[in-house]
Amino acid sequence: HPDYVSRFVAAFADAVAAAAADPDAAAAGAAALAPELNPDIFAAAVPRMNLEFVPAARARDALAALLAEREQAVPALREGLADRRLAEELEPWLDAHARETRRMARAVSLLATLAGDAPRFDQAMAFFAFESVLNEPLPAKVTYGPRRVLYPQLVSLREDEAGFGEDPALFTGRSLSDEIVAHAESRAATHLGARRG
Repeated sequence: HPDYVSRFVAAFADAVAAAAADPDAAAAGAAALAPELNPDIFAAAVPRMNLEFVPAARARDALAALLAEREQAVPALREGLADRRLAEELEPWLDAHARETRRMARAVSLLATLAGDAPRFDQAMAFFAFESVLNEPLPAKVTYGPRRVLYPQLVSLREDEAGFGEDPALFTGRSLSDEIVAHAESRAATHLGARRG
Protein backbone atom coordinates (compact mmCIF):
# COMPACT_ATOMS: atom_id res chain seq x y z
CA HIS A 1 0.00 0.00 0.00
CA PRO A 2 2.23 2.83 -1.26
CA ASP A 3 -0.30 5.49 -0.20
CA TYR A 4 -0.30 4.27 3.39
CA VAL A 5 3.51 4.10 3.43
CA SER A 6 3.89 7.66 2.09
CA ARG A 7 1.41 9.00 4.68
CA PHE A 8 3.25 7.14 7.45
CA VAL A 9 6.63 8.51 6.34
CA ALA A 10 5.21 12.05 6.22
CA ALA A 11 3.65 11.71 9.69
CA PHE A 12 6.88 10.26 11.07
CA ALA A 13 8.89 13.17 9.60
CA ASP A 14 6.46 15.65 11.19
CA ALA A 15 6.81 13.93 14.57
CA VAL A 16 10.61 13.95 14.34
CA ALA A 17 10.60 17.65 13.40
CA ALA A 18 8.30 18.44 16.34
CA ALA A 19 10.54 16.51 18.76
CA ALA A 20 13.64 18.29 17.45
CA ALA A 21 11.93 21.70 17.75
CA ASP A 22 10.76 21.09 21.33
CA PRO A 23 12.67 18.27 23.07
CA ASP A 24 11.05 19.09 26.44
CA ALA A 25 7.55 18.57 25.04
CA ALA A 26 8.69 15.33 23.37
CA ALA A 27 10.15 14.17 26.68
CA ALA A 28 6.94 15.01 28.55
CA GLY A 29 4.92 13.06 26.00
CA ALA A 30 7.26 10.08 26.21
CA ALA A 31 7.19 10.14 30.03
CA ALA A 32 3.38 10.13 29.95
CA LEU A 33 3.51 6.91 27.91
CA ALA A 34 6.41 5.37 29.85
CA PRO A 35 6.61 6.77 33.40
CA GLU A 36 9.93 4.99 34.02
CA LEU A 37 11.65 7.39 31.59
CA ASN A 38 13.51 10.34 33.06
CA PRO A 39 12.21 13.36 31.08
CA ASP A 40 15.39 15.40 31.60
CA ILE A 41 17.63 12.63 30.24
CA PHE A 42 15.20 12.01 27.38
CA ALA A 43 15.07 15.71 26.44
CA ALA A 44 18.87 15.92 26.48
CA ALA A 45 19.09 12.81 24.28
CA VAL A 46 16.62 13.96 21.59
CA PRO A 47 19.11 16.18 19.70
CA ARG A 48 21.62 13.30 19.65
CA MET A 49 19.19 10.69 18.34
CA ASN A 50 19.16 9.62 14.72
CA LEU A 51 15.40 9.60 14.25
CA GLU A 52 15.47 9.30 10.48
CA PHE A 53 12.94 6.91 8.97
CA VAL A 54 14.86 4.19 7.14
CA PRO A 55 12.98 2.19 4.49
CA ALA A 56 13.27 -1.58 4.85
CA ALA A 57 15.34 -2.01 1.68
CA ARG A 58 17.95 0.49 2.85
CA ALA A 59 18.03 -0.99 6.35
CA ARG A 60 18.38 -4.49 4.88
CA ASP A 61 21.32 -3.42 2.73
CA ALA A 62 23.00 -1.72 5.70
CA LEU A 63 22.47 -4.82 7.86
CA ALA A 64 23.90 -7.06 5.12
CA ALA A 65 27.03 -4.87 4.98
CA LEU A 66 27.44 -4.97 8.77
CA LEU A 67 27.04 -8.75 8.81
CA ALA A 68 29.66 -9.09 6.05
CA GLU A 69 32.07 -7.10 8.25
CA ARG A 70 31.29 -9.38 11.17
CA GLU A 71 31.91 -12.48 9.06
CA GLN A 72 35.34 -11.13 8.10
CA ALA A 73 36.18 -10.19 11.69
CA VAL A 74 36.29 -13.77 12.99
CA PRO A 75 39.12 -15.02 10.71
CA ALA A 76 40.99 -11.76 11.32
CA LEU A 77 40.77 -12.31 15.09
CA ARG A 78 41.85 -15.93 14.77
CA GLU A 79 44.89 -14.99 12.72
CA GLY A 80 45.72 -11.74 14.48
CA LEU A 81 45.77 -12.83 18.10
CA ALA A 82 49.39 -13.20 19.12
CA ASP A 83 48.41 -14.90 22.37
CA ARG A 84 47.60 -18.41 21.10
CA ARG A 85 46.36 -19.54 24.50
CA LEU A 86 43.83 -16.71 24.53
CA ALA A 87 42.85 -17.58 20.97
CA GLU A 88 42.12 -21.17 22.07
CA GLU A 89 40.01 -19.92 24.99
CA LEU A 90 38.04 -17.62 22.69
CA GLU A 91 37.53 -20.23 19.97
CA PRO A 92 34.08 -21.45 21.16
CA TRP A 93 32.78 -17.87 21.10
CA LEU A 94 34.46 -17.08 17.79
CA ASP A 95 32.91 -20.20 16.26
CA ALA A 96 29.49 -19.32 17.70
CA HIS A 97 29.78 -15.75 16.47
CA ALA A 98 30.70 -16.89 12.97
CA ARG A 99 27.82 -19.38 12.82
CA GLU A 100 25.23 -16.95 14.19
CA THR A 101 26.41 -14.24 11.82
CA ARG A 102 26.16 -16.68 8.92
CA ARG A 103 22.57 -17.54 9.92
CA MET A 104 21.61 -13.86 10.00
CA ALA A 105 23.35 -13.15 6.69
CA ARG A 106 21.37 -15.97 5.06
CA ALA A 107 18.16 -14.55 6.54
CA VAL A 108 18.89 -11.09 5.16
CA SER A 109 19.75 -12.62 1.78
CA LEU A 110 16.43 -14.49 1.77
CA LEU A 111 14.55 -11.27 2.59
CA ALA A 112 16.31 -9.52 -0.30
CA THR A 113 15.34 -12.35 -2.68
CA LEU A 114 11.72 -12.21 -1.55
CA ALA A 115 11.58 -8.43 -1.96
CA GLY A 116 13.25 -8.46 -5.39
CA ASP A 117 11.91 -9.39 -8.78
CA ALA A 118 13.26 -12.94 -8.82
CA PRO A 119 10.87 -15.55 -10.24
CA ARG A 120 8.73 -17.26 -7.62
CA PHE A 121 10.56 -20.55 -8.23
CA ASP A 122 13.88 -18.89 -7.35
CA GLN A 123 12.30 -17.45 -4.22
CA ALA A 124 11.12 -20.92 -3.18
CA MET A 125 14.61 -22.36 -3.83
CA ALA A 126 16.12 -19.56 -1.71
CA PHE A 127 13.73 -20.56 1.08
CA PHE A 128 14.87 -24.20 0.84
CA ALA A 129 18.54 -23.12 0.93
CA PHE A 130 17.86 -20.91 3.95
CA GLU A 131 16.11 -23.73 5.82
CA SER A 132 19.06 -26.06 5.19
CA VAL A 133 21.28 -23.63 7.12
CA LEU A 134 18.81 -23.71 10.01
CA ASN A 135 19.14 -27.49 10.26
CA GLU A 136 22.68 -27.07 11.56
CA PRO A 137 22.81 -27.36 15.37
CA LEU A 138 22.82 -24.07 17.25
CA PRO A 139 26.12 -23.19 18.93
CA ALA A 140 26.32 -23.70 22.69
CA LYS A 141 27.82 -20.24 23.21
CA VAL A 142 25.78 -17.16 22.35
CA THR A 143 27.11 -13.86 21.09
CA TYR A 144 23.99 -11.97 19.97
CA GLY A 145 21.97 -12.11 23.19
CA PRO A 146 20.70 -14.95 25.35
CA ARG A 147 18.22 -17.57 24.24
CA ARG A 148 17.67 -18.37 27.90
CA VAL A 149 19.49 -17.14 30.98
CA LEU A 150 18.71 -16.81 34.68
CA TYR A 151 20.90 -14.22 36.35
CA PRO A 152 21.87 -14.97 39.97
CA GLN A 153 20.33 -11.84 41.49
CA LEU A 154 19.19 -13.23 44.80
CA VAL A 155 18.24 -10.64 47.41
CA SER A 156 19.30 -13.01 50.17
CA LEU A 157 21.39 -16.15 50.46
CA ARG A 158 19.78 -17.25 53.71
CA GLU A 159 18.20 -20.65 53.52
CA ASP A 160 14.72 -19.46 54.49
CA GLU A 161 14.82 -16.09 52.67
CA ALA A 162 16.41 -16.83 49.27
CA GLY A 163 14.52 -15.22 46.41
CA PHE A 164 14.71 -12.74 43.62
CA GLY A 165 14.30 -8.99 43.83
CA GLU A 166 12.44 -6.56 41.58
CA ASP A 167 15.04 -6.46 38.79
CA PRO A 168 14.48 -8.81 35.85
CA ALA A 169 16.40 -12.05 36.31
CA LEU A 170 15.00 -14.56 33.79
CA PHE A 171 15.50 -13.69 30.13
CA THR A 172 14.24 -15.88 27.31
CA GLY A 173 14.10 -15.33 23.59
CA ARG A 174 16.51 -12.38 23.58
CA SER A 175 18.73 -13.56 20.74
CA LEU A 176 18.99 -11.02 17.92
CA SER A 177 20.08 -13.83 15.62
CA ASP A 178 16.93 -15.84 16.38
CA GLU A 179 14.71 -12.79 15.88
CA ILE A 180 16.13 -12.03 12.43
CA VAL A 181 15.97 -15.68 11.38
CA ALA A 182 12.39 -16.07 12.64
CA HIS A 183 11.33 -12.90 10.82
CA ALA A 184 12.81 -14.09 7.52
CA GLU A 185 11.29 -17.54 7.93
CA SER A 186 7.86 -16.13 8.74
CA ARG A 187 8.02 -13.67 5.84
CA ALA A 188 9.02 -16.41 3.40
CA ALA A 189 6.35 -18.83 4.65
CA THR A 190 3.64 -16.17 4.32
CA HIS A 191 4.86 -14.91 0.95
CA LEU A 192 5.18 -18.39 -0.58
CA GLY A 193 2.17 -19.95 1.14
CA ALA A 194 4.08 -22.50 3.20
CA ARG A 195 1.67 -23.58 5.91
CA ARG A 196 3.11 -24.68 9.25
CA GLY A 197 2.42 -28.24 10.34
